[in-house]
Amino acid sequence: MEKYDSDYRDQRKKRLQGHDGKCAVTRTGGYIETHHNLPKGLGGPNVEGNLLPLANHFHSYLHRLVNVVSPEQFAIRTTASKALWKDPLHEDSSLRIEAIKSVDSKVMPQYVTNLLTKFHGDIQSAVTIQTVVHNMTALRDMTIENITLKAENARLLKIIDDLNSEKSS
Repeated sequence: MEKYDSDYRDQRKKRLQGHDGKCAVTRTGGYIETHHNLPKGLGGPNVEGNLLPLANHFHSYLHRLVNVVSPEQFAIRTTASKALWKDPLHEDSSLRIEAIKSVDSKVMPQYVTNLLTKFHGDIQSAVTIQTVVHNMTALRDMTIENITLKAENARLLKIIDDLNSEKSS
């Protein structure tokens, strides 16, 4: 499977159209890349709600910042996220989700402040920062709920298939 399939390209196109082909943060045009809010490497889906159009320089800065803000906390979050994606119904899933939320609550406000300051000068608006943090948190929570529901659905379908197989034998 190629890295970016036609489904991704369709979702990307929709997301870019929703932002008039401009960076969601800087509102500039030019070469626009699409950032996965929940990283592709952690199972982030190619859906419009997980894609964010960003100017290429901003996108690369964002990736560097994520790895620099707090490498130790980022490692904790990444480990918990990977484990959650691998087995959303594991008995430790609630602990993994709490670890992710704990790291996010410490890192995300500073992360957003750094991003906004870098590209908009001195940010004085706590409301802007709170709004962006709120939106990123909501997206994270919806994504966690989505993967958990998908796993539960797959588990239930397997039970139904097993029951149907028993009936037909």
